[in-house]
Amino acid sequence: MATMNRCPSWNGYCKPDRAMPGLNEWNGRSMRPRFLWGRASTYSSPDLLESRKHMTTVAERVRQSLRAIPDYPKPGILFQDITPVLGDGQLLAEVVREMVRPFGDRKVTHVLGIEARGFILGGAAAMVLGAGFVPARKPGKLPWERATEAYDLEYGSDSLEAHRDSWPRGSRVLVVDDVLATGGTARAAGQLARGLGAEVVGWSFLLEIDGLGGRSRLEGGQCHVLARG
Repeated sequence: MATMNRCPSWNGYCKPDRAMPGLNEWNGRSMRPRFLWGRASTYSSPDLLESRKHMTTVAERVRQSLRAIPDYPKPGILFQDITPVLGDGQLLAEVVREMVRPFGDRKVTHVLGIEARGFILGGAAAMVLGAGFVPARKPGKLPWERATEAYDLEYGSDSLEAHRDSWPRGSRVLVVDDVLATGGTARAAGQLARGLGAEVVGWSFLLEIDGLGGRSRLEGGQCHVLARG
């Protein structure tokens, strides 16, 4: 079982009590991805450069759209609310494309979304990739036979569960969640997938909280983050 420290049960939105870094105002132009799904070898250098520039623009728009809420869910915490990102249809579509872009040629068969905002982004990511979607749920939420992966919290412990028949053995799984903080929950999701016979292709997150070292706890697959804060 995975035993990693992570933030308390409010899903790891821990951050020093300070404002988000200042950003230049986005110029409001409608941007469309210029890349096509396929093997990376099919991209020309200008296309790759344009794709990177587009990802930077989307990340800036995400940071500008996040709603910082001080002292939530407890004093001293600056909570990053992603619901404004989800509520912008065009931005949401571009966010999902950018979150799965590095994995378009990795033959992903299933996306494992972590409860609860990982269900929203993970389900959309699965549709873009043409993959199946599997929810990684907190204990007691799934109705059938389950596999469980426990992990340590700052105070106590928690666990994630998935159905034992979530995918065939040898499937290629991408783990998706909204925020990467200390990495304990994300690591547990990867261990859960491996325990069910899958290969973990990687992890993809909308936002990474700086200074918490979460990506250092994710081994054996690529870690992709759209925006940092």
